[in-house]
Amino acid sequence: MNFSEGDVHNFHMLTMAFDNRDVAVVECQIAATGEVIPVICAVNHTAPDRVEFVPVAQLFRGDPYRFLNPPRDDGRGFFSQAELNGDLN
Repeated sequence: MNFSEGDVHNFHMLTMAFDNRDVAVVECQIAATGEVIPVICAVNHTAPDRVEFVPVAQLFRGDPYRFLNPPRDDGRGFFSQAELNGDLN
């Protein structure tokens, strides 16, 4: 799998934030659509009484299995929704 350096950095930041219990779920708004979504954020302590939230991952609304096609076990692409739902003829 080809993850970007940013993906790897965000994953490591997220694992460290969970280890340190510096994680929050924050409602954010998608700039392009205005939709409000839940976002996992790392909490960055900038001063004794101040924090900033660093967005790392978006949570799914609804059933993530209907939104995503998981990778095939053999590494050859992804399952289709029809395959996952047993709708093949």
